Amino acid sequence: MVVIMQVPDTRRLAVCLWLAVALGAVGGPARAQSKESVIPLGPAQVRELRGEAWAHSPPPTAPRPLHVNDRVSEGQKVQTGAAGWLELVFPDGTLLRVGPAAEVTLMPQQRRVALHRGRVLVAADRMIGGLAVLTRRAALLPEGTTYLAETSDSGDAVMVLEGVVCACTVATNSAVPPPSQAASPAAAPTPGPAPRPAAAAALPADGGLAKTRDQMVLPGEAVTLTWSSGTAQAGGQGGPHAPRPGTGAGAGPAANAAANAANSASAGALKLIQISRPQPKRLEDVLRSEPLIVGFAAPLPSLRVINDQSVEQRRGALARRNDRLRRELFWKRPPHAPVKLPPFFTEPDSVIIRYVYPD
Repeated sequence: MVVIMQVPDTRRLAVCLWLAVALGAVGGPARAQSKESVIPLGPAQVRELRGEAWAHSPPPTAPRPLHVNDRVSEGQKVQTGAAGWLELVFPDGTLLRVGPAAEVTLMPQQRRVALHRGRVLVAADRMIGGLAVLTRRAALLPEGTTYLAETSDSGDAVMVLEGVVCACTVATNSAVPPPSQAASPAAAPTPGPAPRPAAAAALPADGGLAKTRDQMVLPGEAVTLTWSSGTAQAGGQGGPHAPRPGTGAGAGPAANAAANAANSASAGALKLIQISRPQPKRLEDVLRSEPLIVGFAAPLPSLRVINDQSVEQRRGALARRNDRLRRELFWKRPPHAPVKLPPFFTEPDSVIIRYVYPD
């Protein structure tokens, strides 16, 4: 096929090449879609610092005091003092603000940070890519987005100021043993100290867990993740309302002792995480009082968008838009596979995580 177009000579070659590519794409064999690539962030630079902060290089080394204009690179752990406030800026403009008594590990090659304790604010351009926050309980996967994340011994919390964050599941290095390997309730207890649980097999690339549903957090909303008060047993048996082992009908002393021993051996092997429903939070109050916003000299790049959404929230338009997005868009998305936690989050006897969703 010959195509004659009246275009300047300087553009003719480009037009021909474009037509060749287009025709090849239409008539050529179907090609497998390439996997989504991640653009690395590169090292971060300290733009603002109040109080004290330190950086640790792997393997654990003596802490290095941080100063303005210092750089923090892949794998380094950043700690802030009790009165420390830190702002890190990545080469593409992505911001990470760290509050007092916090501890984070940078993974800029994967556009992620591991939040061990404390509170952070993330601000990133959705057209370039976001910055995800990983905790022991969840993977906060953003789409661009400005959001707050916090973790402590009692639980995690995430609030979205603009954009979208998925409070997605995580997988540890432990695996649930199949039911055939569970201790038999009728087995006699073995004399002597209880044997140490066998080491768990390594998980495959998808974390060894089936894909599960995601909790999408939209502007003006917050979600919490806490350890559930219920108990569960390895192998998927039990649950938040499961009966206590050894108390069933017809259970005799020997069965009670065996069941209690099995329960002791597996205590802590399986923990439940309760994920809350998204709760509305007033953006106007957060913009006025949040130290990670008002406590720094430079304004957030997304401040104008957040202010506009605060006005929409007062009018009730933001809540209606969030409901429409959930109803028309997010329910169609395939769920994320559980995110494999980096090794510094897990231990040899790491717990197995299960999630409890609101009805």
